[in-house]
Amino acid sequence: MIIFLGAGASKPFGIPTMVEFVEEFEKELVNWDSEYHGEESEINLYNYIKKFLGDEGDLEAVLSILNLLSEKVDLKRLGLRGIYYADYFIRRNHILLEYDLQERNIDPILNAKTLTIKIKKFIKEKCKPKNNDDVFDVYNKFFEIIMPVGNTFDIFTTNYDLCVEIFCKQKGEMINRGIKPDESRGLSVLRGNPDKNKSMYPLSKLHGSIDWYKIGGDICERESTDHETGDHTKYDQVIEGEMMIYPVQEKYIYRDPFFDMFHYLKEKLFNNGGAKTRCIVVGYSFRDDAITNIFIDAVKRNPNLKIILLDPEANEIIEKNLKQIRDNIVPIEENFGGDKALNELLKKLKPGWQRI
Repeated sequence: MIIFLGAGASKPFGIPTMVEFVEEFEKELVNWDSEYHGEESEINLYNYIKKFLGDEGDLEAVLSILNLLSEKVDLKRLGLRGIYYADYFIRRNHILLEYDLQERNIDPILNAKTLTIKIKKFIKEKCKPKNNDDVFDVYNKFFEIIMPVGNTFDIFTTNYDLCVEIFCKQKGEMINRGIKPDESRGLSVLRGNPDKNKSMYPLSKLHGSIDWYKIGGDICERESTDHETGDHTKYDQVIEGEMMIYPVQEKYIYRDPFFDMFHYLKEKLFNNGGAKTRCIVVGYSFRDDAITNIFIDAVKRNPNLKIILLDPEANEIIEKNLKQIRDNIVPIEENFGGDKALNELLKKLKPGWQRI
């Protein structure tokens, strides 16, 4: 069985969805007591990008553009970065805005870098659940329902937070995220896909994690999420940055170990066209083309793939993004974490997925 967790799987614990992140960050940005210069310019840059993105302007999309600006690529030359970026922005906005950032008193590179730092700090702080006991209670009930149907499973998530990790720690179960010790450097390094044989809860974090950092060219797990770029480890190694990636940053998706994780998801869904493959998707909107296309291709290759989509807007998501494979999807229009959602999930899973 495959479990796929989106933002809605963390919403019950006070962690915002990406749409909610935008609303909360905008309030925070206006009142920010900043240690950086040019705060007014940062606000102008943020507003400029939001206008450019239109309805698709969540924080992940904003960060993707900020990364491009930090690399000295202005928006009017965006197409030079490759077809993918140009296609992404043109399709979603229909036009490229022709404003000159310099005339608006915005330094694209300096302001993009400082604004990126603020947004990442904000996301990391907001990704901490308000109550760990609530996390345990909800996930414990969720997995108790799933276990009798599929006692082995793979978990995939696009979330940066540590909710699944918190649940496993409180339950006393080992979790495997593909992290292996590098004793010579005193680091815990992400080396590949989780080994199901070594853990009841193998977890692939497709977009990174708030406790992952880039050190010496590797992605490393750190005990604290409070590290910042430029900090040093006890072995005097420099932390080069956080390891959270965003849907339109394809340069990371096609690099190891993220490439391995995406390939692993595809492999599990495709199942080589074999026996019935079961997947429970919780709180995921399927707005990321890279992941959506994996699911669509998987159904074409493996018609036995059956999907339960648990989300309060499940039918709208299917109609908007998954119309091609709707016959393989059973929607549950409830919020994750509530008794109604769990009861409906239990009904759909009994007996042996015959309802789907």
